[in-house]
Amino acid sequence: MQNQLVSPAVWKAAQPQPRTTAERGDEFAELTKIAIGSENASARILYDYSRGVSPIPAIRLQEMVTVRQLARLRGKLNFLRVVTPQASFYLMEISKVINQEINKFGWDRNRIIPMTILKELEWWRYTISINKPLNFIISDREAVITTDASKIGWGATLILPNQRESEKESGNWNKTEMNMSSNLKETTAVYLSLKKFNNQILKKQSQRRSATSLANATQMIIALAENNQYKIRAKHIPWRTNTEADSLSRLSRCGDYALKQEILDNAMKEMNKQITIDAFANRKNRKTQRFYSINRDVWAEARDGLDQSWEGELPLVHPPIMLLGRCLNKINRGNLNAVVVCPIWKAQNWFPLFQEITIQQKDLGMCEDILEIGEKMQARGLKLPPGRLGIFLVKGKGKSSSSTAQLQLESNMKQLNQQQRTGNAHGKDTAVDQQNSVNT
Repeated sequence: MQNQLVSPAVWKAAQPQPRTTAERGDEFAELTKIAIGSENASARILYDYSRGVSPIPAIRLQEMVTVRQLARLRGKLNFLRVVTPQASFYLMEISKVINQEINKFGWDRNRIIPMTILKELEWWRYTISINKPLNFIISDREAVITTDASKIGWGATLILPNQRESEKESGNWNKTEMNMSSNLKETTAVYLSLKKFNNQILKKQSQRRSATSLANATQMIIALAENNQYKIRAKHIPWRTNTEADSLSRLSRCGDYALKQEILDNAMKEMNKQITIDAFANRKNRKTQRFYSINRDVWAEARDGLDQSWEGELPLVHPPIMLLGRCLNKINRGNLNAVVVCPIWKAQNWFPLFQEITIQQKDLGMCEDILEIGEKMQARGLKLPPGRLGIFLVKGKGKSSSSTAQLQLESNMKQLNQQQRTGNAHGKDTAVDQQNSVNT
């Protein structure tokens, strides 16, 4: 038989033609039962997909089901990863049961499937029923969170677009959390920071990747992001460059640090003011002869400066950072005068009120250069606040003040007090040295 030559045109016409993007999309939608809209760049589950979870009633009633049927169901649900970021977490028990049953009985033997998979199947049925579209569009507006966790606590910073100053949050671990593994602490720090910065997060940076074994903590992060329609991207940051979040995670909350005496004296000369009492001190770091102490001290005039009257005084207010908001409220409502020493963190929620009541101010320099570390801090490996430190002469506006900044701060203080009672961020996990002050 003689070979016949085929012209290039005929040969090309006989070849399979490449499919268009639209044709591929139709095929994908038919295969997975997912509708992908090009106009709004979103994906949703088609309603007829709910038929795919039909084995649920049979499993609940303990009727016979083959492993092949269950595996087929798992395969269908697996395709829904496109629109359900949490899919992997709700296929674990199903996969475990399938593997166990196959090894013992094979694919096609009728079996009563263990009830342990019902929780996952019910979650799938609920997710399919609400059919929440997943938006593929990533907004141009991004917020970057950097987190770190240490043995004693966690720290996080938030940077928004066109914002030079970062917002800062931190907290200490309670007794139970201190026993967590380092990876779980890192993952929990990410979750807590997401909750703290809940309004504006679109992008996340973490110092370490969470391990696959930390399914529960990771699932909480994904669920929070999905509920708020966040798009999260993780990026590793070397510990040597993650200095700010690292400092916050090891931030001293015991107040065991103080401003260098010569720095304070020079600032007071410039302001032409004389401090009458140190409101947060101990006998070793006090800046005046009279002082209030956090702990019991026979040298102190009283314990817990927040509970004492500052009328007729010009107190030096250099509190642990977590008490700064309460100090500002006390000064503003009582129409008091005070000299406040604190980090210059312009993005913090208490800073607008600070600006309203400030009469004079001075940038003292970097915290690490002008603050003295106490013995407790050195023993515990704690760190000073990051950034620059300032000294402010302030005067409260009285109880009649109803500014936006005041209302904002009051709202945040209520939220903080609630967290202190439940131990979510501070409270239970606060250093013992100031627990009495925080809970008053």
